[in-house]
Amino acid sequence: MTARPPVRPLPAHPNIEHERKEAKALLKLLKSGDQDTVSDAATRVCAVHPGFDAAAPKNARLADAQLTIAREYGFTSWPRLMRYYRDVERGDGSLFGYHVPENYDGSVSTLLAGHRDGIAVCAYMLGAGVPRFYGMAVARILASTVTVDEARLAVARNNGCPSWPVLMERAAATAATRAEGWTVTPLQHAGKAIRHSISRRCKLSCRSIRNCCTRRRTSSHATSR
Repeated sequence: MTARPPVRPLPAHPNIEHERKEAKALLKLLKSGDQDTVSDAATRVCAVHPGFDAAAPKNARLADAQLTIAREYGFTSWPRLMRYYRDVERGDGSLFGYHVPENYDGSVSTLLAGHRDGIAVCAYMLGAGVPRFYGMAVARILASTVTVDEARLAVARNNGCPSWPVLMERAAATAATRAEGWTVTPLQHAGKAIRHSISRRCKLSCRSIRNCCTRRRTSSHATSR
């Protein structure tokens, strides 16, 4: 059995148009007519797309190339890649206040420890930020192994950044700003207020879900009796 190739890391700045162009370029290689080029492209597709007919690469469709690109990043489908990238675009953290870089290393360690302990909120965080977990059930995420790089990506996404390098850049800029005498910038004040509002809504939502689950369990026990 051929080993599945390693997952490609996402670009520091994910861009939907770039991925669309890459899929079209891959399709062009499959239909190029050059034997070596076609063979290499078909091998790449088959590595993540078992249903692809490598014997007839000229019959390849754009959907085959798109699925290949998505799965190379760890997504189960092209539509999920598209949704994830749009989430990244909507979640730009330009108004977020950032801490010094060392704080986020602690967040990564906490996330990994929480995942090992089976904490559901950690699974939600990983599911929202890591391509191969995107859209996956909580139980499956908690049963999976998580790498440090994946935890870093989840922490970055949770802080409004498209990638860990971007989070580190913004955190370093915060550290430099503080060194110049600023304690909290006006944008950080705005970001803090936004985060506080989001956090409050999330807590209320989680409390509502817990109460609903408790009522259902109570009702279920009463019915079974």
